[in-house]
Amino acid sequence: MQNDGEEYIETPHIMKKVPIITEKPWSVPRDLERLFNKAHVEQGLKAVNLAVGNDCYVRDSYKQKLIIDSDSSLILCGYPKRVAEKEGFNFYQRILPEDSWKWLVQMNLAGYEVFFKYPRQQRFNLVSSYKLVVETVNKGSFVLHHRTAPYQLCKNGNLWLSVSCVSQSTQEELGHATVTNTATGEVYNFIDGAFVLSSEPTLTRDEVMILEWMANEVSIQQMSYMMKISTSSVRRKRDSLLKKLDAKSDSGAIHRAHLLNIL
Repeated sequence: MQNDGEEYIETPHIMKKVPIITEKPWSVPRDLERLFNKAHVEQGLKAVNLAVGNDCYVRDSYKQKLIIDSDSSLILCGYPKRVAEKEGFNFYQRILPEDSWKWLVQMNLAGYEVFFKYPRQQRFNLVSSYKLVVETVNKGSFVLHHRTAPYQLCKNGNLWLSVSCVSQSTQEELGHATVTNTATGEVYNFIDGAFVLSSEPTLTRDEVMILEWMANEVSIQQMSYMMKISTSSVRRKRDSLLKKLDAKSDSGAIHRAHLLNIL
């Protein structure tokens, strides 16, 4: 099946239809050449900031490949980087128990339903978050928290590249997934095989940023400097955040955010 010069293949384990690049490496369709300009570099940095993590990797939905920077990345679960890069998306089957794999497939398909509800440019504001038990090369296991944001879309709006940040989680809430629109504060919870718009408090992008800084004990003055706004503006945003989370203190807001899987 052809569409805008791109070939599509059936991949029911991740998406119903995933476009792949048929040209030689580094030879991409004309509508994708824009990746290499400054605007797309900035978009990539935005995606990293949205995902907020120190251990990140890139997912190529066209080639169904994983681009990983270090052999010590948590996503590798002790396997060499070359194994994950060779197996691509199939590497997830290696590190996930069968039940978790089936859940991930179902969650991904439901996530794309939310993704395509929004106009093309608004899709860059969507961040997915979920926790799963993964198995290591030594047959151990731990809880892995994933946060993923789009990095590059195709001309037709399909997902091409995304940035995923992973961390080891101490939370026991497994299998819970959300998709958050960081521009509007809308949150979708994964319930019974579908993402449902939540009636819980929704936070703006600035409020999420402040919440994460609060959790890392960043001062109001430091937030003001990094956001390039006055300390009084930061306090107003913080007060709005506390009100939405029905909390009376920073620690109360952080605790409530963990319960709601916002952090």
